[in-house]
Amino acid sequence: MDFFNVIKRMDSISIQPFLFIIIFFSFQPSISLEICSTLCGSQTIRFPFRLIDQPQYCGYQDFELSCQVQETTQDVTILTFPYAGNFSVFHIDYAQQVVQLSYSEGCLPGILLQGLNLSGSPFMSVNTQSYTFYNCSTMVQYPGVTKIPCLSGFNFYVVAILTDGYTPSTSVCLEIAKVMVPMSTDWWEDGMTLGWNQPDCRWCESHQGTCLFENVGAGLQVRCGSAIKHGLPSNVRDALVFGLGISLVCLIAIISCVKLNFTEGQNHPNPEILMTHPRSTPGSTKGLDRQTIDTYPTTLLGPSRCLPNPRDNICSICLCEYQANETLRTIPNCSHYFHVDCIDQWLKLNATCPVCRDKFEEPPPVAPTLSSLMPVVAFFTLIYVL
Repeated sequence: MDFFNVIKRMDSISIQPFLFIIIFFSFQPSISLEICSTLCGSQTIRFPFRLIDQPQYCGYQDFELSCQVQETTQDVTILTFPYAGNFSVFHIDYAQQVVQLSYSEGCLPGILLQGLNLSGSPFMSVNTQSYTFYNCSTMVQYPGVTKIPCLSGFNFYVVAILTDGYTPSTSVCLEIAKVMVPMSTDWWEDGMTLGWNQPDCRWCESHQGTCLFENVGAGLQVRCGSAIKHGLPSNVRDALVFGLGISLVCLIAIISCVKLNFTEGQNHPNPEILMTHPRSTPGSTKGLDRQTIDTYPTTLLGPSRCLPNPRDNICSICLCEYQANETLRTIPNCSHYFHVDCIDQWLKLNATCPVCRDKFEEPPPVAPTLSSLMPVVAFFTLIYVL
């Protein structure tokens, strides 16, 4: 009896449990990452950060965040420092390992005057510069002089000037203190940028990966998940043995699929051959529906008007500058953002970005075939071997 006849006589139903087992276990690494990755408003929360109600293995030590629910606006992500209080998280740059914060409880320059205490946290100031604070009886009109509204009063003005820059007259201004300021485009309006060194996941992020614990519950060593690796892990022998076992199950699953296709091909015509699928012409590009548009993330600008790209501060559709309390919508494919009202009207008529003109229509679904099944099964096996 030749090999092909053996395939025909195999009971496909008895092999189906093995196919379920391989698919279930092959998805386990990605499932664990998906469970830990979450959203608070439009902010993506993932390793090394985690929300306080998530399992501890989802984040690194002292990287806990809380999600403050808002009734009329987007939920706000809160980062709490032991000695500095609560800060709103505006943006997390996982590749550069920096976080943009906004001090919503009061006056950030006042905290800086008292001394920003980041003890007990893994965060540190990034690109600090020395500023001298002055108490002036009249407002000093000079380039580089920054007024601090939250510290100024009815008949006096508190200003900050680079220590190496202009020095005002002592008859008008009295020096208060010299302060090291974490640089940000709007620090005097309660904006601040901090960074962290550990865990160091910059290489992993640059290779489109995500850090996670090497061994959950056993130390703080991290590894790179879903990224290109150099070399093999320490338990390579066990992984290879296990991978060979999974490969055997894959072979059984493929044989089952071949048998099913052969049997059904003899008894039933392929309905897909008889079906015709209309193809859209290049000139028939339509806009997006409301449901699709609503899936694109939105951002509510605070008083500091912190933008992902500070240079991109004008809506390319209406040509108006972004203002506080305005809502922006971001196109995920290219990260360009616009006023919600402007981009919503555009997307109803056009399925392209107004700036880069990239199309982001979803491709039509492709029916799975035996040839497409084989690389998928091989990919599942590779995940376990590595």
